[in-house]
Amino acid sequence: MVATDTIEARTGSLKERQREERAALILRAASDLLIEKGYHDASMDEIAARAGISKGALYLHFAGKEALVVRLLEQEIAEYLSLIDQVARQRLTVRARLERILLETYTTIDGRHHLLLILRSMGWNQSVIWERLEKQLPLSELTARLAKLFEEGKASGELDTTIATSLMVALFLSLMRMYSDQRFEENQPLSPEAFVASVCHVLFSGLSSPAARHAVTLQSVSYTHLTLPTSDLV
Repeated sequence: MVATDTIEARTGSLKERQREERAALILRAASDLLIEKGYHDASMDEIAARAGISKGALYLHFAGKEALVVRLLEQEIAEYLSLIDQVARQRLTVRARLERILLETYTTIDGRHHLLLILRSMGWNQSVIWERLEKQLPLSELTARLAKLFEEGKASGELDTTIATSLMVALFLSLMRMYSDQRFEENQPLSPEAFVASVCHVLFSGLSSPAARHAVTLQSVSYTHLTLPTSDLV
């Protein structure tokens, strides 16, 4: 009986793995075709052909094109949250980790521009896209991750304890979204690196604790003395 149960478990595991692999294959095919032809011009028949499966097999996995797009969004969001967790665990200052999160966010948006193209081909405008993203994104989980980082920054003296953590999180979330808005509206937006440099200058000039601002000032003075021309020292 035990041997039979083991065989059934292995068979079930194999089938589940095969199902996941087929779903991943379908999503890749759907993504490529939706980018090439747009949402309305790409058909489920073409997606099935591109994936190398029958149309009936495709419908066993996904009810239609919108279900495919929703799964693509879910997949991107899961990968993004995993990335946030990796950054949060790094042995860096809170500021460095927050800057890294912004950079990874902007880089992800920049690298996943094809997903915006798919959503736009569906006729979704910017507000609709964000509405759908917010439905898919476990915002409470992201907020909790960020709040933990900001609290750590307050405890370490990096951030101003007089500013509410909820306000810090809300501001940071708006900065995370800002690059997507620009990427959606402009043909040639700033690079992720340039955008991070700009927003972090604004963000941390306002959120740094008085002690941290004083330390930065002293460091700047030190750098000024180090870079003075020799003629000025005579």
